[in-house]
Amino acid sequence: MPARLLATTLVAAALLLTATPASAAAQRPAETPPNTYLDETARHLMLGARAARDTARIAIDSYTALVRERLGVSLSVSRRDRRLANGESVARIRWSRSEPEIVHVLGSRFRFTDFQVSDGFGQVAVRHAANPLQDPFVFGFAVLGADSVAAAVRSPLDADAGSFYQFQSGDTIVVQLPSGSSVRAVSVTAIPRFRSVHLVAAVMWIETESFGLARVAYRPGQRLDSEFGLQLRRTEGPNLGLAVELDDGSLAWDSATTPTPGRLGRLLSGAVNNLLPQTEMDVTAVVADYTLREGDTSRERRYWLPRRVKWAGYLGTVDEVGTEDVPRVVEPLSYEWTFDIEDVRELGAAASPGTPATAAEALVQWQETGDSISGDLESTDPGQAVTIVPGDRGQLATSDLLPPPIWDESIGGLDDRSMEEFASILGGIGTGEDDGPALADPGQCPCHFEPPIWTLRLLRYNAREGLSVGTRAWQDMGWGKAIASARFRTAYRYPDFSFAVQHDHPRRRLRASVYANVLPRHNVRRALWATGDSVTIRMTRYNATTGVALQLLPGRDERNWASVRLFAERVRTLGEDDFGTRTGASVRLAPWWGGLAARSVGGGGEVAVRSSLGANPIVKASATGALSIPLGAGWSSGLEAGGGRIWGDPADYDLWLLGGSGNRLRGYSDDVLSGRSFWRARAELQRSLRLFRVAFFGDWASAGGPGLYSAGVGVSLFDGLLRMDLARGLSQVDGGGLGLGVGKAGWQIHWRADSVF
Repeated sequence: MPARLLATTLVAAALLLTATPASAAAQRPAETPPNTYLDETARHLMLGARAARDTARIAIDSYTALVRERLGVSLSVSRRDRRLANGESVARIRWSRSEPEIVHVLGSRFRFTDFQVSDGFGQVAVRHAANPLQDPFVFGFAVLGADSVAAAVRSPLDADAGSFYQFQSGDTIVVQLPSGSSVRAVSVTAIPRFRSVHLVAAVMWIETESFGLARVAYRPGQRLDSEFGLQLRRTEGPNLGLAVELDDGSLAWDSATTPTPGRLGRLLSGAVNNLLPQTEMDVTAVVADYTLREGDTSRERRYWLPRRVKWAGYLGTVDEVGTEDVPRVVEPLSYEWTFDIEDVRELGAAASPGTPATAAEALVQWQETGDSISGDLESTDPGQAVTIVPGDRGQLATSDLLPPPIWDESIGGLDDRSMEEFASILGGIGTGEDDGPALADPGQCPCHFEPPIWTLRLLRYNAREGLSVGTRAWQDMGWGKAIASARFRTAYRYPDFSFAVQHDHPRRRLRASVYANVLPRHNVRRALWATGDSVTIRMTRYNATTGVALQLLPGRDERNWASVRLFAERVRTLGEDDFGTRTGASVRLAPWWGGLAARSVGGGGEVAVRSSLGANPIVKASATGALSIPLGAGWSSGLEAGGGRIWGDPADYDLWLLGGSGNRLRGYSDDVLSGRSFWRARAELQRSLRLFRVAFFGDWASAGGPGLYSAGVGVSLFDGLLRMDLARGLSQVDGGGLGLGVGKAGWQIHWRADSVF
């Protein structure tokens, strides 16, 4: 697949999954429930804001603005964050109430990892924010093309919003205007009466004189997980499209509403969805800021126009329930645009000098020789756009007007910390009194079941387990979810079971779980020497662990991972009489510093401590540090070092194992080193080549005796997300009295996911 098509396909799939229903709700008369406004200030401000939206801005005939927009897609897994894709664009627009919009593209570029794959970018802001009458609640849901999804979001500004929301006033902010003056705006919180993808949890700051919206912050009323996926549909021919199953039972596509598919379509769609990882999506915060413009003909006319919008969310895999406190794959998504308003013209007023008075004049003034024009004024309706694109598209990616990548520096004043604070506020809104009209089937259960065998993503095969079949069920309870899972294997008859209840919050998660796991292990002291030859005896034994745990985990989109786990468990060897009980705690920190910019130095690592009392009491600790240094011209270097130690009375299965792992020691067979302590280091030199990197590396490790060395070459995709290493051990392994197992120095292939480099 060509690089451009591959990049576009992967990123488009990731971004389109974030599309939630966004069409404006149809207005209908409704009585306002008596408990809609929780205080008189909220009533006064909301009634004024609705009137302002409908009347105060009618006087605007047209305006011109310079629009800059940018997106970023990064990949956050357990060891570090990675850039996946980013795009930037800049355009001059002329919006008009009665004429088509004119869009002059001045710059555009798109990159997938470090490779520029396109000079085109979507101009999303032009489509969704240029209209000053546009409901701000469409920004977050239609930002990635979901404006065509038929299902409606009930806006807090709608006339019948009281059927779906309660309103409460709050704090006051001071808004600084470009003229140097300031105005007061009072917050009003829109509390959804129930959880639904049709509703939002929002805070609106309303200016007390004009009743204009100075700022809006909101998030969807419900996170999506089992509701969206792929489904077979027929347009010009059969194809797979993205769909969201809404809580009213309808299906909404990324481009159009579709009737219920037939039996064959449902079967094929189910097979595809059951093969792909189960994902969840959440928009953690959308913040829209407005600026106040005073009209030229009368100072009584004041217009609040869009100034900046920032959108933040994530796409991630649904949590597996297990005993390890390791993070799952999360794909943070962010989008931002800014409006620099150049001129505003009122109805009946003359255009400012140098500003086009009509759409036709804008085409004449802005078009240059060789430019191409999409659409024409005669056949384009108001609200749609006629676009001017330079004939030399190559100059778009090098325009000086382009904003920097979204990770490099702020262009709108809303940094990541501010967005996290908004996300925390919005996440704490909750729901109000549920006495509004039902949007969903009353008998519908917010639960999901993944049957064994049919759920292909829960199937796996390896030498230790044979064919492994999993099944899982969970129920969303609003404040969190309950998850039950089981796994069965053909290599041995002992299944795994677990049940967990998890409470979700934007910045943290609390999980209580009960589990029963059985894992095979090899006796690490398995080597015998007879007549000078090494003979390996692999005696498979099974450790059964049953226990309970309480885990404090960070939020799903937290960059720096920190977790605490308290546990009590019983461990026994199946077929033997020995068993023991343990109680203890573990702490895991996995910070990473440094920006996502191409030339930024990155550093981080991992610290893990586990302590237990009871049978084989121990304290087990390890620490790893890593440093990534860009060298220029596509070259970079990486350094990593770490060590670990066990204090106390460890059992065999507690000892450190090295070898046969791309993460600690490459170039040797499985478990070539074991012991109560270890030290290790690696150094690497990388060269970036389009969509992949080639690396030359060396490893060293020791487990209380002489060290082992190895060297090799590796290839990584997507900045280390997927990696294959070919390594050769450079040290002879004899195992004599050093706690060493049996292994031969030779070539080994290691496949890894989530590599630091």
